[in-house]
Amino acid sequence: MGEPDWSKVLSAIYQSEMVSEHMGEKKISEDHPIVTDTDLTIEEAEKAIDYLDSIGLVDTLPMKFENAHGATLEGRTLSLTKEGFRVAHERAMKKRQREHERIQTGRQNTVNSAVASLTLVLAVSSVTQTTVAVVSTENHMRLLSMLLGSVTILLFIVVFQMYRAGLFEYDKISL
Repeated sequence: MGEPDWSKVLSAIYQSEMVSEHMGEKKISEDHPIVTDTDLTIEEAEKAIDYLDSIGLVDTLPMKFENAHGATLEGRTLSLTKEGFRVAHERAMKKRQREHERIQTGRQNTVNSAVASLTLVLAVSSVTQTTVAVVSTENHMRLLSMLLGSVTILLFIVVFQMYRAGLFEYDKISL
């Protein structure tokens, strides 16, 4: 489920630091920043503004203003209330925090994958070194079989646990 329309409008007003906007009697224009910044239709934006006004997050007050030709037109001013600013600011901070956490998680996953890969390399080199040492002893066949069997089981368990922890899923890692 996507972000609700009222949230998009609140965020657009907060981000653009809109204090006052001239709108028609009850409609906003297609090129109004709320419409262009949120990709909402005029009707969706107007409905969201009305909702935000009804719950006290924005003020929409009637006003008169002159256009470029000197004609007096009626419109509305739109501004965040103190509570609207608080809610918008809190939502923006939480969004930034979630983005920061997502980036940190991606970096941590990269480090974890590198550590897992190095651990696997160390385990394989340890088995190789132990195998060479065992081969050089007198009872090497029996000891070698036991050692390789034990190490194989141990490596299988380590790799399986690393896989379960998601350390080998490189396609999910993003920086």
